[in-house]
Order: sequence, then C-alpha cells, then structure tokens
Amino acid sequence: MDNTIRISVIIPVYNTEEFLGACLDTLFLQKYRDVEFVLVDDGSTDGSRALCEKYAAKDSRFVVISKENGGPSSARNLGIEKARGEYITFVDSDDFVDVCAYEKIAALLDNHDDPDVLVFGANLVPDFAPEYLYRMVNTRDMVYDSFTPEVLFEEVGARPFLWLQVVKRSLLIDNNIKMDETIDIGEDQVFQIEFFPCASKIVFTSDKLYFYRWRRDNSIMNKYGNKHDEKLLAHIGVIDRAFGTLEARGREQTLGAAMVQWSVYFMWWDLENLGEYMQSKIACALVNVLEKHNYRKYYDKMHIWAKSRLDQILLMAVSDRDAKFEGYHDAISKLESEIESIKALPEYPAIERDIAKKNKKRNPVVRLFACLRENGFKYTVHKVIEKLKTKFGRKS
Repeated sequence: MDNTIRISVIIPVYNTEEFLGACLDTLFLQKYRDVEFVLVDDGSTDGSRALCEKYAAKDSRFVVISKENGGPSSARNLGIEKARGEYITFVDSDDFVDVCAYEKIAALLDNHDDPDVLVFGANLVPDFAPEYLYRMVNTRDMVYDSFTPEVLFEEVGARPFLWLQVVKRSLLIDNNIKMDETIDIGEDQVFQIEFFPCASKIVFTSDKLYFYRWRRDNSIMNKYGNKHDEKLLAHIGVIDRAFGTLEARGREQTLGAAMVQWSVYFMWWDLENLGEYMQSKIACALVNVLEKHNYRKYYDKMHIWAKSRLDQILLMAVSDRDAKFEGYHDAISKLESEIESIKALPEYPAIERDIAKKNKKRNPVVRLFACLRENGFKYTVHKVIEKLKTKFGRKS
C-alpha cells in the first residue's frame, strides 16, 4: 500500500532544548495535514529527546528517530532515508517556521506544476543582523525551466542555507545524492552544488516562510570561535569536496568556471583581512586545491572581478612558497638594485622608447601572471629561481 505523503520535514536535533519547544510549536500549529515532521535525535544529552517524544505523543505527524551522535549531515541522511514525502525540506531545531509554511509550500508546488526544487525566503532573529545576511535570505520571484549555472551561483537563496529549499525526494534518491558526513561546516553548499544541477524546473519565491536564529553561541557556525585560520582551512576543504562532486558527475566542463569564481568569492573577503603571514598560508592552501582541479583551463571564462582577485590570491600564495627558497629575498634585493642601476644609464630612455615602438615590451608582472595561469606555481617558482641563479651566477 502506498503510504507516501506530500512533504517530509527533516529536523536534526542535538542538545537544543532551550530553543526546541518554539520550533516544535510552530510545526504543531500547522493546519496542513499531508506532512510529516521527522525528528532525528542525534544522541542528545539534554532533554531534547523527551521533548520530541512529547510532541509525537500528541500529534501523529511527528516521527522520532534516535541515533548515536554523528553530526547534522548524518542525521539528515537518516531522515531522508526514512522519509515518506514526495518532497523533502529541512528545519534546524533552533529555528522555527511560519505557522502556515507548509500550506503555502504545497500551494506553490501545485501552482508551478510540481517543480524539482522550490526556494523560499527567511526572516532573521534577531532582526539587527549584518547586511550580507539580509541579502542571503531575501529571495525573489523567479522560475527556471532548466538548470543554468546562474541558478546556483547567482540566484539568492540557492546557497548556503539548506533550510530554504524544498527538493523532490526522487531527485535525491534517483541520483544517489547524500550529504557528506565527513565535513561539519559548509556541508549544505556541497549538497546544493550536487543536487541543483540535477533539477529540471526550479522555482524561487519571495515568500518568507522561515525564521533563522543567526546568533546562537553554541551553534555549528560558531564552533571555530576565534580560530579563524581553522575555519578558513575548513572552507577550503568544502571547495575541494564541491569540485569533487562536479567531477564525479562529469559537470566540470559546464560549471568549472563558475566553481572557480565561487571559490574566489567564498574566500576573498576573509583572505583580504588576514595578516600577511596567515594570508599567504591560507592562499597557498587554496591555490593547492585550485591547481588540483585544474583551475587554469577555466580562467578565460571567468568574470573580470574574479580574475583580478584570483591573480591577487596567486601572488599571496607565491610569497609564501618563494620564502622557502634559500637566498630568495637577497636575490630579489640584488635584482631590484641592478634594475635601478640599468635605469640610471644615459642610454636607457632611448632603449626603452625603441622597445616600446617595436611593441616588444612586456611588463614582468604580466609575464608572471601568464606563467602562473599557464604552468602553475611549482613550474613558475622553479623558473624564477633558475633565472635568478643564472643571472647572479654569471655575475659572480
């Protein structure tokens, strides 16, 4: 007998007793009946499990599943496996939803002839949030009849928050898409980068159906605290995994350039504000990942802003790698001194004009960027050092 329902709402629960009651209240108050609330208790040690069972006892729409602690991704994967809904959506147990959320979602799905993915907006709690957060949850009304890179990388609401999306369960099951349980920050984005390209019809609505508590101190988002370098290295791990999902499904040719751009956007603002030493270390780690996924073949397809920032990241990383070569800084100082002495020669202006007239002059920085893009760091650094050794070797 077919016991499917319209919507399954998956709620991972781990030690959120303080906020869980408000979350479950807004689910309990839903008038819409063709829905189930799958509460996956992820080994809570507070009163969260008992609270879940209390709601399940008074409303058959609540289903409680218990497991050993494994993190939100493992809880969501188990929820997807056990869900009966035609559509899957998610709620974090410290957030809550509009009391008519699932009635509105069902109507939107019906009005748009059962799209593969529906994306809605959210409110922020408290509402004095940073401006960038407002931008990330303020969706617009838009329908895509096929997937394009713009859906995933430019449309507000597609990333990074998974609880803004309603996804056909068959899309996940048929394509064997699961959340990566080995990462605990940015796992939403890896999942989104995998399932969105599988969708045929995608609907965005400006309706705000979710309330996001963005300031909870002990949330996963705040796990790294002041360990900014560890957080950024974790982000680079997300980039690596996201690229891996594209390559595993053969989508790197269509999404590769957009992925490199996303990687730059994802890291740039944090990188820009780091001290010089840590900036070089993080940039070096990022470029290692980009090289692993052959970023150079996508460079010419990128937007000018992303190209410019990527060039700067390349130089940040070069300074860290080059510092490992013995005598590098001394060699650079000597080279700079020699350049200045050449410029002081009486015949230098005439030589410079002659070279420019013949269009043979090339800026060393331009050559450096070209070599980096075409050959990668290891080759470029090797060639720079070899040239320096050759030049100063002849002189000595």
